[in-house]
Amino acid sequence: MRTVTFADPDLIEWMNGAFVLLWSDARPIDEQVAEPGEIQPVYTPEELAAYPDGGGGRNLRTVFVRPDGSYLHGLHGWWPAALFREECDRALRLLAIPEPGDAEARQLADLDGLDAEAARLRRDQPAEFRKPVGQSPVARRAAALELLAREARTLREETRGSTLETMLESFREENSGREFK
Repeated sequence: MRTVTFADPDLIEWMNGAFVLLWSDARPIDEQVAEPGEIQPVYTPEELAAYPDGGGGRNLRTVFVRPDGSYLHGLHGWWPAALFREECDRALRLLAIPEPGDAEARQLADLDGLDAEAARLRRDQPAEFRKPVGQSPVARRAAALELLAREARTLREETRGSTLETMLESFREENSGREFK
Protein backbone atom coordinates (compact mmCIF):
# COMPACT_ATOMS: atom_id res chain seq x y z
CA MET A 1 0.00 0.00 0.00
CA ARG A 2 2.81 2.36 0.91
CA THR A 3 4.48 2.24 -2.49
CA VAL A 4 1.37 2.45 -4.71
CA THR A 5 -1.85 3.43 -2.94
CA PHE A 6 -0.25 5.82 -0.46
CA ALA A 7 2.11 7.11 -3.15
CA ASP A 8 -0.92 8.76 -4.79
CA PRO A 9 -0.50 12.43 -3.77
CA ASP A 10 -4.16 13.31 -4.35
CA LEU A 11 -5.32 10.48 -2.08
CA ILE A 12 -2.85 11.44 0.65
CA GLU A 13 -3.77 15.13 0.51
CA TRP A 14 -7.46 14.24 0.76
CA MET A 15 -6.89 11.73 3.60
CA ASN A 16 -4.88 14.26 5.61
CA GLY A 17 -7.83 16.64 5.42
CA ALA A 18 -10.51 14.04 6.12
CA PHE A 19 -8.99 11.77 8.79
CA VAL A 20 -6.69 11.60 11.77
CA LEU A 21 -4.24 8.99 10.55
CA LEU A 22 -2.46 6.39 12.69
CA TRP A 23 0.08 3.91 11.42
CA SER A 24 0.66 0.90 13.65
CA ASP A 25 3.24 -1.73 12.80
CA ALA A 26 1.86 -5.02 14.13
CA ARG A 27 5.27 -6.64 14.61
CA PRO A 28 6.25 -7.37 18.19
CA ILE A 29 8.05 -4.41 19.74
CA ASP A 30 11.40 -6.21 20.14
CA GLU A 31 11.67 -7.15 16.46
CA GLN A 32 13.94 -5.20 14.17
CA VAL A 33 12.35 -3.23 11.36
CA ALA A 34 13.48 -4.65 8.03
CA GLU A 35 14.83 -2.47 5.28
CA PRO A 36 13.12 -2.61 1.86
CA GLY A 37 14.18 -5.79 0.08
CA GLU A 38 15.27 -7.67 3.23
CA ILE A 39 12.06 -9.63 3.81
CA GLN A 40 10.75 -9.73 0.27
CA PRO A 41 11.92 -8.38 -3.07
CA VAL A 42 11.38 -4.75 -3.97
CA TYR A 43 8.77 -4.66 -6.74
CA THR A 44 8.44 -2.18 -9.57
CA PRO A 45 5.38 0.11 -9.65
CA GLU A 46 4.06 -1.95 -12.58
CA GLU A 47 4.41 -5.20 -10.63
CA LEU A 48 2.70 -3.67 -7.61
CA ALA A 49 -0.13 -2.31 -9.77
CA ALA A 50 -0.73 -5.85 -11.06
CA TYR A 51 -0.98 -7.25 -7.51
CA PRO A 52 -4.46 -8.65 -6.90
CA ASP A 53 -6.90 -6.28 -5.24
CA GLY A 54 -7.23 -7.30 -1.61
CA GLY A 55 -3.95 -9.22 -1.73
CA GLY A 56 -1.91 -9.55 1.41
CA GLY A 57 -4.92 -10.43 3.51
CA ARG A 58 -4.35 -10.09 7.22
CA ASN A 59 -0.84 -8.73 6.76
CA LEU A 60 -2.49 -5.36 6.25
CA ARG A 61 -5.60 -3.97 7.92
CA THR A 62 -7.25 -0.60 7.53
CA VAL A 63 -9.58 0.27 10.38
CA PHE A 64 -11.82 3.32 10.60
CA VAL A 65 -12.95 4.17 14.13
CA ARG A 66 -15.35 6.66 15.70
CA PRO A 67 -13.96 9.52 17.81
CA ASP A 68 -14.49 7.32 20.90
CA GLY A 69 -12.24 4.61 19.39
CA SER A 70 -15.02 2.14 18.59
CA TYR A 71 -14.97 0.25 15.29
CA LEU A 72 -16.73 1.84 12.33
CA HIS A 73 -15.47 0.14 9.14
CA GLY A 74 -12.44 -1.72 7.91
CA LEU A 75 -10.75 -3.82 5.27
CA HIS A 76 -8.03 -6.40 4.96
CA GLY A 77 -5.34 -6.39 2.31
CA TRP A 78 -3.91 -4.11 -0.34
CA TRP A 79 -6.25 -1.96 -2.43
CA PRO A 80 -5.50 0.43 -5.30
CA ALA A 81 -6.07 4.12 -4.61
CA ALA A 82 -9.47 4.36 -6.34
CA LEU A 83 -11.01 1.44 -4.43
CA PHE A 84 -9.36 2.53 -1.20
CA ARG A 85 -10.86 6.00 -1.67
CA GLU A 86 -14.32 4.41 -2.14
CA GLU A 87 -13.92 2.68 1.23
CA CYS A 88 -12.71 5.91 2.88
CA ASP A 89 -15.82 7.63 1.53
CA ARG A 90 -17.96 4.78 2.87
CA ALA A 91 -16.40 5.26 6.33
CA LEU A 92 -17.14 9.00 6.23
CA ARG A 93 -20.78 8.33 5.29
CA LEU A 94 -21.05 5.88 8.18
CA LEU A 95 -19.44 8.36 10.57
CA ALA A 96 -22.11 10.92 9.65
CA ILE A 97 -24.78 8.58 11.08
CA PRO A 98 -24.93 9.52 14.78
CA GLU A 99 -26.44 6.28 16.13
CA PRO A 100 -23.92 3.37 15.97
CA GLY A 101 -26.69 0.79 15.46
CA ASP A 102 -28.01 2.73 12.48
CA ALA A 103 -24.48 3.03 11.08
CA GLU A 104 -23.97 -0.72 11.41
CA ALA A 105 -27.26 -1.39 9.61
CA ARG A 106 -26.20 1.02 6.83
CA GLN A 107 -22.81 -0.65 6.56
CA LEU A 108 -24.35 -4.11 6.28
CA ALA A 109 -26.75 -2.82 3.61
CA ASP A 110 -23.79 -1.28 1.75
CA LEU A 111 -21.93 -4.60 1.90
CA ASP A 112 -25.01 -6.39 0.57
CA GLY A 113 -24.94 -3.81 -2.23
CA LEU A 114 -21.34 -4.74 -3.09
CA ASP A 115 -22.36 -8.40 -3.32
CA ALA A 116 -25.36 -7.45 -5.46
CA GLU A 117 -23.17 -5.41 -7.82
CA ALA A 118 -20.78 -8.35 -8.20
CA ALA A 119 -23.72 -10.69 -8.88
CA ARG A 120 -25.06 -8.26 -11.49
CA LEU A 121 -21.68 -8.19 -13.24
CA ARG A 122 -21.60 -11.99 -13.28
CA ARG A 123 -25.17 -12.18 -14.62
CA ASP A 124 -24.85 -9.43 -17.23
CA GLN A 125 -21.37 -10.24 -18.57
CA PRO A 126 -20.83 -14.01 -18.30
CA ALA A 127 -18.19 -14.07 -21.06
CA GLU A 128 -15.92 -11.92 -18.88
CA PHE A 129 -15.92 -14.63 -16.21
CA ARG A 130 -14.64 -17.29 -18.60
CA LYS A 131 -11.40 -15.30 -18.88
CA PRO A 132 -8.63 -15.40 -16.27
CA VAL A 133 -9.38 -12.73 -13.66
CA GLY A 134 -6.18 -10.87 -14.54
CA GLN A 135 -7.37 -10.49 -18.13
CA SER A 136 -10.83 -9.19 -17.31
CA PRO A 137 -11.39 -5.86 -15.56
CA VAL A 138 -15.03 -6.91 -15.06
CA ALA A 139 -14.12 -10.19 -13.35
CA ARG A 140 -11.47 -8.40 -11.30
CA ARG A 141 -13.98 -5.78 -10.18
CA ALA A 142 -16.51 -8.47 -9.17
CA ALA A 143 -13.86 -10.39 -7.24
CA ALA A 144 -12.75 -7.20 -5.49
CA LEU A 145 -16.31 -6.28 -4.51
CA GLU A 146 -16.97 -9.75 -3.10
CA LEU A 147 -13.69 -9.71 -1.19
CA LEU A 148 -14.32 -6.22 0.19
CA ALA A 149 -17.76 -7.24 1.45
CA ARG A 150 -16.63 -10.54 2.97
CA GLU A 151 -13.58 -9.09 4.71
CA ALA A 152 -15.44 -6.05 6.04
CA ARG A 153 -18.04 -8.38 7.58
CA THR A 154 -15.29 -10.56 9.07
CA LEU A 155 -13.43 -7.59 10.53
CA ARG A 156 -16.67 -6.20 11.96
CA GLU A 157 -17.35 -9.47 13.79
CA GLU A 158 -13.75 -9.80 15.00
CA THR A 159 -13.73 -6.28 16.45
CA ARG A 160 -17.26 -6.14 17.88
CA GLY A 161 -17.13 -4.30 21.20
CA SER A 162 -13.42 -3.50 20.86
CA THR A 163 -11.74 -0.15 21.21
CA LEU A 164 -8.88 0.99 19.01
CA GLU A 165 -6.38 0.01 21.71
CA THR A 166 -7.74 -3.52 22.06
CA MET A 167 -7.94 -3.91 18.27
CA LEU A 168 -4.29 -2.95 17.85
CA GLU A 169 -3.24 -5.29 20.66
CA SER A 170 -5.22 -8.13 19.07
CA PHE A 171 -3.59 -7.48 15.68
CA ARG A 172 -0.12 -7.45 17.29
CA GLU A 173 -0.85 -10.70 19.12
CA GLU A 174 -2.08 -12.38 15.94
CA ASN A 175 1.07 -11.35 14.08
CA SER A 176 3.49 -12.22 16.89
CA GLY A 177 3.80 -15.86 15.80
CA ARG A 178 4.63 -15.06 12.20
CA GLU A 179 8.13 -15.45 10.92
CA PHE A 180 8.90 -13.53 7.75
CA LYS A 181 11.54 -15.03 5.45
